[in-house]
Amino acid sequence: MKIKELMTAKPIVAELPGNRTDLLRLLVNENKTGVPVIKTKGGELAGFVTRQDITSRPEEEQLALLINKEYPTLGPSDDIVEAAEILLGNDLHHLPIVKNGK
Repeated sequence: MKIKELMTAKPIVAELPGNRTDLLRLLVNENKTGVPVIKTKGGELAGFVTRQDITSRPEEEQLALLINKEYPTLGPSDDIVEAAEILLGNDLHHLPIVKNGK
């Protein structure tokens, strides 16, 4: 089975530039523990941010400095087994699906 058969077509995302307050508001309002972060201009994936990223750096206000830029991703045509292996192997709960950088 391919990821595109199961993925969320319109995910909830945070946008750069942004700040801690806006991010926390988004996470609470949408009942999420993490979200992909995209660049406002162009929509490219900039990284991923989780609640743990926020709590591990309480002094940081800029979203750009809170995100994990090396977060794993896959494409919509990749196999769901590969996604499961990445999630389980890295103890992750989220996996952005990216096509052409977006």
